[in-house]
Amino acid sequence: MKHIVFTVTNNLNYDQRMIRICTSLVQNGYAVTLLGVKNNNTPALVQKPFSQKRLHCFFTKGFGFYAEYTIRLFFYLLFVKADVFCCIDLDTMLPVYFAGKLRSKKLVYDAHEYFSQQKEIITRPKVYKIWHWIEQFFVPKFKHGYTVSYSIAKVFKEIYKVEYEVVMNATFLKPLPVTQDKMGKIILYSKVQLTKPVG
Repeated sequence: MKHIVFTVTNNLNYDQRMIRICTSLVQNGYAVTLLGVKNNNTPALVQKPFSQKRLHCFFTKGFGFYAEYTIRLFFYLLFVKADVFCCIDLDTMLPVYFAGKLRSKKLVYDAHEYFSQQKEIITRPKVYKIWHWIEQFFVPKFKHGYTVSYSIAKVFKEIYKVEYEVVMNATFLKPLPVTQDKMGKIILYSKVQLTKPVG
């Protein structure tokens, strides 16, 4: 049985995309561990069909948090039993890459978004410079990966020369309740986020 370790920096209870991915992999015969963060205010874990592990951090945001979690995650990955390391977005890529290379593990990149082009990053030049450098230098080293849209996959192929698959965000399928009441008109809308041009 192949064992896959996923690494995130958010609350494991509320990451619906990772819950769906990990559950689906378990249902298809894989062993899965989802690694996240724990601090003094973190709520108790909700039981899932896959393994969950949280690394305790004293810092909760900013450079201190990323530095601390990077170090803790790197040393944890040096000893955990696994066949595949998968980093979720850029913020866990460095420890996954270096620990994976030292242990000759297969590396996978799950790009939940075009990380360096997020509004909170591109509007802060110094922060943007750091994440953009990490993206430019390390993404090409992750030959296996997937992302949430064909547009991001196309950009990655053009800029970083990697061919990633697309796993779109979607909710669990559930039958809609049937009602005899007249519902009137329904408006459906979706959010579109514009990003900074690449170049």
